[in-house]
Amino acid sequence: MLLYRCLQTYGLCLFVLAWMLVGPAYSADPRTKKAAYIEKADAYSKDGKYAEAVIELKNAVQIDPNDAVAQYKLGMAYLQLGQQENFPDALTAFESSIKHDPAQTGAQLRLAATSRPSATGSSPPFAGRSPLVEALRVSSRRASVLPPPE
Repeated sequence: MLLYRCLQTYGLCLFVLAWMLVGPAYSADPRTKKAAYIEKADAYSKDGKYAEAVIELKNAVQIDPNDAVAQYKLGMAYLQLGQQENFPDALTAFESSIKHDPAQTGAQLRLAATSRPSATGSSPPFAGRSPLVEALRVSSRRASVLPPPE
């Protein structure tokens, strides 16, 4: 009888522990889910896992399509993938980011840098990862060293 009672208590404790660990992932609050997706995407991006970051950001955007920051991060993740077939998706994400928050200067700069025709007249200037990503990195470095506006 004592053994049965111990197993019953142990099983209940395991259930409560599992619920505490898994429960937040299945929260009914969409904002919590969206924040979790964005947090995972940031971690993936930091580790260089851009394909996984795109998946997480798509989930976040599906919950809240009007989130300009999530749209911007999605566009950046697409660019970091460095594949030409992802270029239109990156542009769409940047356009959506600007549409929902016109003050998104990062998205405006990326959209301008990626949609500008090249010197030969062809458009867009995306012939692989190196030129575009390097241009974006250079523009980011220049923007960070500029003095703040007075």
